Amino acid sequence: DESGRGVASVESLVLRPVDAGQLNAVGGAARDALFRLEWVDVPGVVAAGGEVAPRTEMVRVVSDGPDVVSDVYDRVLEVLERVQGWVGDEDLAGERLVVVTRGAVDAGEGVEDVAGAAVWGLVRSAQSENPGRLVLLDTDDLDGVDSLLPRVLTLGEEQVVVRSGVVRVPRLGRLLPSGDAPESGVFGSGAVLVTGGVGVLGGLVSRHLVVRHGVEKLVLLSRRGAEAGGAAELRAELEAAGAEVLVEACDVADRG
Repeated sequence: DESGRGVASVESLVLRPVDAGQLNAVGGAARDALFRLEWVDVPGVVAAGGEVAPRTEMVRVVSDGPDVVSDVYDRVLEVLERVQGWVGDEDLAGERLVVVTRGAVDAGEGVEDVAGAAVWGLVRSAQSENPGRLVLLDTDDLDGVDSLLPRVLTLGEEQVVVRSGVVRVPRLGRLLPSGDAPESGVFGSGAVLVTGGVGVLGGLVSRHLVVRHGVEKLVLLSRRGAEAGGAAELRAELEAAGAEVLVEACDVADRG
């Protein structure tokens, strides 16, 4: 650093020749690619040992009520109060609170618990403000959490998914494009909703979705909808490119 102290050391370095054209091609593809969240298996973690710190606590979030909206509010408020109390307790500084859900994360099979998914959104925000204090664990077997918890905590990960005994952790991956063809399928087969969809940025995003990613259905929201300046021209351009476009007047800040 600027004071002369070492901040990193390299124990070994291996060099190999790389063709300049190959390097440029890979760099361009990676630069233009989208990112996505990937759940990567952690081999051997189930067989690992470990002890849970005596002051570690666990909160189970289970929702099975008939009213999904009420369930979401109730579970989120319960966890919010518990998390606020935990991080605000100075006696618990350095200790971890584990929030356990079931089927709240899409690890390839979809989301089963909408309230649990909302809890994940809440706690992930809290994790960014309180690193090392909160752990999210989503499982398909709540009964087996107690035996698995010591092994999961030894990973030091803040977010963990367990499916059929296999432990997975989140990593950032890339969706690399294949040639000049549209990256179809990235956004699924449904309509893509764009807020502020007829503005300058919204227009750029919408064109990119249609041309680059082959999106066939768009819902463009703005406060003025089709009456907004340039809305008709943008819709015509997107439809000419093969997309089905719906322009709606909607203030996303107005719940009603």
